[in-house]
Parts: sequence; structure tokens; C-alpha cells
Amino acid sequence: MAGSATPPSQQPRKRVSHVQAKNRRVLAVLLLAFLIFLFRRGCVACVRSHDKKENQTAAVTTTAVTTELTSEETTVTTTTLLQTNNATVTTTEVLPTEYLISGELPSSYLIEVDPILQNPELPTGCEITTLTMLLRSVGFDVDKVQLADGYLTCESEGKATPKEAFIGSPYDTAGYGCYASVIVDTARKYLSAQNSGRIVKELVSVDFEDLLREVASNRPVAVWASINLVDIQEIYAYTIYDYVGKTENGGTTEPKDLDVYWLENEHAFLLKGYDLDRGVVIVNDPLNGEMEYSLERFKECYAQCYRQAVIIY
Repeated sequence: MAGSATPPSQQPRKRVSHVQAKNRRVLAVLLLAFLIFLFRRGCVACVRSHDKKENQTAAVTTTAVTTELTSEETTVTTTTLLQTNNATVTTTEVLPTEYLISGELPSSYLIEVDPILQNPELPTGCEITTLTMLLRSVGFDVDKVQLADGYLTCESEGKATPKEAFIGSPYDTAGYGCYASVIVDTARKYLSAQNSGRIVKELVSVDFEDLLREVASNRPVAVWASINLVDIQEIYAYTIYDYVGKTENGGTTEPKDLDVYWLENEHAFLLKGYDLDRGVVIVNDPLNGEMEYSLERFKECYAQCYRQAVIIY
């Protein structure tokens, strides 16, 4: 006869003391606090990372916009938008550039610049009138008389050369005139008075094609040639006694008597267009208004007049 199985005896439960229970609660609280710390730190890092990426993206976008505008020759000012804490800040500045087109010269180009006549106020003021048109082409509302009275340096015969000052007065039919360096100085004084960042540059003995490249870059050029493109005669004008010149390093030369010669029939124009197929240049002539002249003849007179030109950019 089989005997009945005896059930295994049960192990008694361990009793937890009050101290152990208290320690377990403290440990649980510390563990929970640690987990909350890790969680919050991770969220902050994510937010910072997100903000950093947005700032980097905004900076790249701003740089790209500024670079694109800088490459545009006809841009006078740029407006940069910066996003800062959901606020828009606008800054404007002049961005001058010496950019010239590269490659093949376009067959024709024309810049719209209104002509200004030197007469009746300035019978010998073709240079200052041409500068007036040049300044207007870059946005300045200036008058030829304002420039002549306020910014043009004038000297009498025997006191300076045409490279240093206008000899005589543009108001006088007996006045001589001046060369490109004087117009550069006049333009710089005017632009400085306007707090302008524009740059004036004298083009010294550059090829005529380079003048056409300036025009094709949407930049008019003040050019010295002759009245009605007649032949230019170099004539004796006067003598400066005990003339002291300036050296390239800023010093002065020994006094000497200097004979000054003048280019008779000298005249300044604003070159604003050309057409290679028709062989013409388009200019604002201070004596005749907007005119078309033979490109080859204009080029010859430009060379006879020491190849002088001025640009503003």
C-alpha cells in the first residue's frame, strides 16, 4: 500500500527592519532624481544643438546673400537682414568694387545718363560739367555751378600746372582748363563732403578698349579728347618761375623755371556707350549734348590728349 506524500516545509519570510525600509526609500528617491537629471540634461542639449544649427544656417544664408550682392557691379548699396531672436535688423552700406567684365567685349552697350551743357554759365568748364554728369550717373544730385564754386581748385597763369589746378576760371572764355588729376581731386573733395564711400580713380594711359570695358561694366567714363574731334595742338602757355614740384616719395624738387604747354582744343566728354558694328561711340558732349562720334577718330583724339580718363565706382 502506497504511503501518502509529505508536502515540503515552507521557508519563513525574511522580516525587513525599519532601517532597511528607510534606506530603500532613500535609494529609490536618489535613483529617481538621477534619472530626472539625465533626462533634463539631454533635452537642454537637444535644444542647444537645434539653436546652434539654426544660427549656423542663418549665418550661411546671410553670407550667401551678401556675396551675391557684392558681385553685382550696378549695386550701389546692399541691405542685409539678420534674424536675431525673431527680430529683423537692417543694415545698409556702400560696396564699391573694381569689377570689370571678362572675356569678349559685347558688340554694343549704352548707359542712360542725361546730358548737361556747360553753357551759358561755364564757357570753358567742360571738365567740371563732365564730372557733374559722372556724379549724377552714380546717384548724386549735384549741380555744375555747385561743383565749380565749392570744390574745383583754380589758379592763375604762372602759379600752377593744369595737372594741379584749373588754370583760369571756367566762367571766363579765356580760361584754359585742367587735366584728369584735378577732376579726381575735385570729385574726392565732393564725395568726402557727402560722407560717401565711392572711389574715384584716374585711368592713366590705358588702352581705349579698356574704356569700352568700363562702359560695358555699366560704368560711364570721363574722357579727354578734343572739341569736335579736331586735331590737338600742343602750344606754349606760360612759364612758372622757381617752380617746386613734388616727388613720388612725398618730397619736393629743386626750384626751377618750368615752361607749361597746353593742349589747344582740349575737351572732356562723358563716354556712356558704343556700337562696334557701326563703329561709333556714344557720348555726352558738354557743348553739343548726346552725340555719336566715329570710334576710331575718338580713339585717336583720346591718344593725342595723353590718354586721360576718370571713373567713379
